[in-house]
Amino acid sequence: MAPAARANLTTIASFPQHFFLENLAVRADGSILVTVLNHKQLWYVPAPDAGQPVTPALVHTFDHFAMGIVETEPDIFYVSTVNKATLERFDMRGCGASEGEHGRIICLEQVEDTGNALTYLSRHPAVDPARIGVMGFSAGGELAALASTRYDAGSPSAEDPVERAGSRPDFQALLYPAIPHDPRLTAETPRAFLACGGNDRPDISQGLAELYLALSRLHVSTELHIYAGVGHGFGIRRTNPLPISDWPSLFLEWMNAQGLLKG
Repeated sequence: MAPAARANLTTIASFPQHFFLENLAVRADGSILVTVLNHKQLWYVPAPDAGQPVTPALVHTFDHFAMGIVETEPDIFYVSTVNKATLERFDMRGCGASEGEHGRIICLEQVEDTGNALTYLSRHPAVDPARIGVMGFSAGGELAALASTRYDAGSPSAEDPVERAGSRPDFQALLYPAIPHDPRLTAETPRAFLACGGNDRPDISQGLAELYLALSRLHVSTELHIYAGVGHGFGIRRTNPLPISDWPSLFLEWMNAQGLLKG
């Protein structure tokens, strides 16, 4: 009797300790939605690329324990919960690489929340409104990019101080981001620090280079770093080898050169 073939097992994503992953659904772009039972959460895992590890991102925290997840039509998902039995609907169309109709979906609701936070910070007496930025990794990078182009410019003549403030960030830092399908770049797009691995998915490694060129053509101050031989999700780790481990220092140098770290 011939021996059974051995499966090639590769860890593509690691979650925090004591996470009980209950169920998952694979999207058309290869990314994965995972329910975490004991933490009542739904997580997003970017599409794996050539076996390189990727970094999961939290999508939502429920009021009750998250159980099953099913896709009923392209990028429309339902999640069931227990303790109190509910059925939650997630409309992910237009999120990530989805080709569905764009509209008011989870991603854009997160962009709105980010804008509200930026507006709040800009009015805080201890915060310099000219030095507030957004930073994101992977799916969070797409959120930061969207928040940098879909902001409220504010109305200087408005009586309400919130309406006067607006929500435009002063800078953006995008680390191996999913690239928005409709970036809406203008000459007013915030200055940017961009970084990714050369072995990342082409839509990220090549897409980030194209984003750099597009911003440069608009004369938006932008710095780009693409690390040869590096994949997705390098993050900030003590175990990262050189030169990838030095990207935080490069980011701080860029911020200092931009006058963002002045006393």
